[in-house]
Amino acid sequence: MAIRLLLFVQAVAASNAQLWSVFGATSGLPHAPNVERAVHKKKQSTALLMADTRPPIVGPAAIRADYPEMALFVNQAYSCAHSYQLLYFQLTEPGCTHLAYGRRHPSYCKLPAIAAALALGFARVIFLDSDSWFRPKAAAFPRLVRQYRAPFEMSGRGPAAGTARPGDRFGETGLLNLSRHTRPHVYFAWDVPFSNGPNAGFMAWRNSRAAASMLSAWWHINSDTFGLVHDFEQHALHWSLAHMRAFRGHMETLQLAPLDSTRRQPLVHVDHNRASERHWRLGLDVLRLAVS
Repeated sequence: MAIRLLLFVQAVAASNAQLWSVFGATSGLPHAPNVERAVHKKKQSTALLMADTRPPIVGPAAIRADYPEMALFVNQAYSCAHSYQLLYFQLTEPGCTHLAYGRRHPSYCKLPAIAAALALGFARVIFLDSDSWFRPKAAAFPRLVRQYRAPFEMSGRGPAAGTARPGDRFGETGLLNLSRHTRPHVYFAWDVPFSNGPNAGFMAWRNSRAAASMLSAWWHINSDTFGLVHDFEQHALHWSLAHMRAFRGHMETLQLAPLDSTRRQPLVHVDHNRASERHWRLGLDVLRLAVS
């Protein structure tokens, strides 16, 4: 099988004017001009995007691979199987900076990274956290959408009716599109078992003006202490962006629940609370790929 690996080892830092130009002249995001221009390009392909402070390839002196390199290897196999391009942005600084709100955690840097990938002209950019990966033999993304879209239309009930926890800001409504006949501009994974809302560890963005506007609005939300404290950009997503009238119907949560280890699903996300679990689950999938 030919490996289709498009590897970008670039800086996602406020000092890198070239990359940050997708958010304006600096790390601010007033209009996302390059993303707007990319809408007019010929867009036919899908990119799978990862970003991390660590290098994507293990050096010859390394004793073992850490989970970002292992996840990249497994996601590379998924990209090859479905003829997707694989992008990896390496951060050269431990975080990024908003002109008005200051320093932000590296997790926040996924927003300019997504904007940069969209500016390259891809029809769709699928972002994965470094502890997220597609399992071997996972179906192509359009098929996953057909399989995991919530089976309710205009019902007012979300993908997990009855599963909401006390204090869940999404209650039982989740984050559904208004109609099955519309195409959302971004799909999210599902945050179960932690909430009934979207999880920012997996996002599939369509290259559109609405997507550019959402990224811009998300970046400019004042996250206060959550710029540096968990759950970082997802806090702004849950408490602000998801409830903005301008973007109603543009976002959708799939029934993909990668954080729930009790479910066997094509997407896995082993978060920081289960660090020891990452390596053995990734190791098993690496072995499955090796013998397949």
